[in-house]
Amino acid sequence: MDGSESSKSALRWAARQAELTGAELRPVQAWRPPSTYGMPGDCSDTDFEGQARENLRHTIEEVLGERPAVP
Repeated sequence: MDGSESSKSALRWAARQAELTGAELRPVQAWRPPSTYGMPGDCSDTDFEGQARENLRHTIEEVLGERPAVP
């Protein structure tokens, strides 16, 4: 999940497929620290995992509602 319209469509499809087959839905979002292109950079105060988790939660809630029909 990256928040794009195509990923939201994929989430809708996957949720419906999971509902039809009794499967569990496991949306994911990946992240990586930004490249500094040879310049030193301090990202120690940035919670990339937390930001990805919050973005994913927001997208799931936006597309499937607060209480999705599938686990």
